[in-house]
Parts: sequence; C-alpha cells; structure tokens
Amino acid sequence: MNKIFRFYRHLRQREVEETFLIVQVIAAMAGGFIGPTYVLFLLSHNLNTFQVNLVNVFFMSSLFLLQTPTGAVADILGRKFSVTAGQLFWALGAFVYFLSTSFWGFVGGEILAATGKSFMTGAFEAWLFDHLASQKREKEYRKILSHAYKWGRLSIIPIGIVSGYIGTHVSLALPWLLAASFSLLAFVTAWFFLKPDGTLSCSLSEAPNRRGIGALLSVTKDSLKIILKKPIIIGLIAAWTILTFGVQAFNMYWAIIFKDTFGQQYLGIIFSILMVAIAMGYAAASHEKLDKNHPLANLSLVVAIIGIPMLVGSLFPFAFLILPAFLLHEIGRGAFDPIFSDYINTFIPSGLRATVNSLGAAFSNFGSIAGLLVSGFISVQTSPLFTWKISSVTILLILPILFVLFKKHPHLQ
Repeated sequence: MNKIFRFYRHLRQREVEETFLIVQVIAAMAGGFIGPTYVLFLLSHNLNTFQVNLVNVFFMSSLFLLQTPTGAVADILGRKFSVTAGQLFWALGAFVYFLSTSFWGFVGGEILAATGKSFMTGAFEAWLFDHLASQKREKEYRKILSHAYKWGRLSIIPIGIVSGYIGTHVSLALPWLLAASFSLLAFVTAWFFLKPDGTLSCSLSEAPNRRGIGALLSVTKDSLKIILKKPIIIGLIAAWTILTFGVQAFNMYWAIIFKDTFGQQYLGIIFSILMVAIAMGYAAASHEKLDKNHPLANLSLVVAIIGIPMLVGSLFPFAFLILPAFLLHEIGRGAFDPIFSDYINTFIPSGLRATVNSLGAAFSNFGSIAGLLVSGFISVQTSPLFTWKISSVTILLILPILFVLFKKHPHLQ
C-alpha cells in the first residue's frame, strides 16, 4: 500500500511540472511564428526603424500600466485565471495584427497582446512556484523552470524555419494568423489542465471582507511594502530594468542587420539557431554546478556573457564574428531569466508573489520603453549597428550593481 501511495504521489508531483511544460511549449510556439519576420512585416508597410520601435513602445507602455493591476488580479482571482486570460488576449492581438495594414492597426494589436502578456507575467511562474512549495519542492523551481523554457525554445526551431519560408515566399501576414491559432490552443490547454491555486493572497486572507478594487489596492500596497523593505529586491529590479533597456536594440534590429549580412531567405534558419542558443542558456541555468555559487555571482557571469560578445561583435561586424557573438549573447539571456526569477522569488511571500513580480516587470518595461525610444532615435540618426555598441556598454553597467548587492548580501538570503 505504501508503494502505491508513493507512486500516486509521484504522478501528482509530475502533473504540475508536465502541465507547466506543455502550456509553456505551446505558448512559445505561438510567439515563434512571428519572431523571424516581425520587424520585416512592419517595414513592409512603409514604417521606418523609429516607427517600428514606436509601435513596440505602445506594447511596453501598455505593459507598464497593466502589469501591476493584472498581477494583483492573479493574487486575488488565481494564477490559472490570469494565464488563461493572458493567452486569450494575446491570440486576439495576433489576429488583429494579421488583419491590419496601418500604424494604428498595429498599435491596436500591440495593446491587446500587451494585455495578454501582462496577465501572464509572473502569474504562471508563481503558479509553478506555489505548487512546488506545497509539495516542499521549491528547491527544484529553477531546474523545472529552466527545463520548460529550454523545450519552449527548442520547439520554436521548426516553427521559425516554417515562418521564415512563409514570410519570404507566401505572406508576411500569415505567420500572425498561425500565432493566434497556437495561442488559442495554449488557452484551451491551460483552461482544462492547470490546477486551481491552493493559496489566497496575504491581503485577502487577513481581510476577508474586502473585495473588488479595495482588495486590489490592498494587495498592491502590501507588495510595494515588501519591495521597499528589502533593498535586495530594489537592486535586482534595477539590474533587470537596465538589462531590458539595453536589449531593445538587439531585439529590434537583429533581423535588419542579419538580412543585410546573410540575406532574408536565411532569417528563419538564423532565428532557429538563436532559439537553440537560448535553449542552451536555459539548460546551463539548471546545471547543478550553479548551486555551489552565489546567485549574484551567477548573474554577474551571465550579464558579462550578454554584453561583452556583442560589444566586440558590433565593433568588428564581420559575418564570421557577429553571428557567433550574437549566439553567445542569446545564451546569456536564456540563462538570466531562470537564475534571476529563482533568486528574487526567495525574498517574496507566496500570497504576493504574482503582484511583486508584476511590479518588478512594470519597472523593467519602463526600461524597455526608454530603450526603444533611445535606440530608435539613434538608429535613424546613425545606424542600427551603432545602437548595438551603446547597448552593449549599457548592459555592462549592471555589473557594479550586482557587486554592491553581493557585498551587502554575501549569503543566499
């Protein structure tokens, strides 16, 4: 009987991580359809590089405004509600993009997609962390998160090749319709298979008579107190914000630079190779050797990998150098997310986890907005490649912040 019970418990434990993996992979595949041709699609409608960035500014601005209230919604109505609502809104945004041909049509699609992402940001990871914690398995969080992220990126490889071919030979709009379809599939999968939350937010459990806007404000207020009481969280969010500022030029101009260097017909293949690089980063983040290091030391190493190769590659933009440099950059970015998420969540109470993560994401999105505007302006005045030089140096400015945090927090918590 004990063996049967242990086997059943093992299946229940696996159910959480397998559900997270499946939904994560489907959602990643949805985004994979638009990755290779996103910027080229906008340029094909007579937008310049600054206008392309400006479209994305509406996305990031919407995230900035929506992430905190939607994070509080996740802590009040449940992580499952947020994940499913997020996938539905993202699908609507992709479908609007498929139908649109004008700047403001694209902006409408971005706002809908941003609403979806704001619901999902932090909520799905909080769902995983809390369910693992309920099984006393929270130490496995980074490994499971990295594993899911890795397979999400690997699943994009064939998607990226197909999307690149469709964009080159059929239509630059069709990948958006395919993205919407896969996001709807992720919505249905999450709706039927995600387990409901087992915990309420701190604010609701302490004040059960509060509802609606009062509850949302209470959760947000308590989350801000948590952030302000812990300088380590402030420092980590600051590092995150600088990173999101710096990477916008790479996000927006890789397709333009590699199109000029290698040709548009190879963008789908290059995109797939980049997904392999990010998956390698996720795999590296789950390696057991990292457990022996302080998380801030691991983050410092990752930031160096993100910034230094691209500084060298942008200074010497030869084809044989710039692509390997970008691959190293993507490996570092893949490793950053799970290491960062694992460390910052150790300082956040369960009932406020989604809201605190959303507040952090809101600040990081402010960095994204600034990065898009600055890199867009500079690219018009100079060139996309020049923005990569500035962005690389900016990213390396994170290292002194992490060093100061390490001096003040030499222990894991």
